Amino acid sequence: MIKSIDPMAVSLFAPCFKIKLVRYGVVGLVSTGIHVLVASLFIRFINPSLLVSNLVGFFVAYHFSYYFQSKWVFKSNISLVKSLRYLVVQLSSLLVAVLFSHLLGDFSLYLKVVLTAFLLPLITFIIHRAWTFADQKESGVR
Repeated sequence: MIKSIDPMAVSLFAPCFKIKLVRYGVVGLVSTGIHVLVASLFIRFINPSLLVSNLVGFFVAYHFSYYFQSKWVFKSNISLVKSLRYLVVQLSSLLVAVLFSHLLGDFSLYLKVVLTAFLLPLITFIIHRAWTFADQKESGVR
């Protein structure tokens, strides 16, 4: 038998979570756009290397994303520790996406893209909320 979720508990946490999650998604979408724009401009005007242009695009989008996730989404201070944590989560997410795609080898490409596009941002949001942007005093880092 499945127990029902207490509506009072949901109503207490839903507004905060929902707003942060929406903001997180907006920053993620804008960051993706920045990555594509910078990489495309880099390819067109500076260097036609896909690897180099994507690294530059990632670097610019990473800094935009980290700043706005810190300030707008999680209301957190900028710090080297949090920046490195953010980078670890983002790079780990990329590796998980690649592994996930590999493990689902014969599944539909569209299904893999949709699952990756929806599941990984939710997972990274939770990790960023619990670890990356956690209060440093609470997590033992000083």
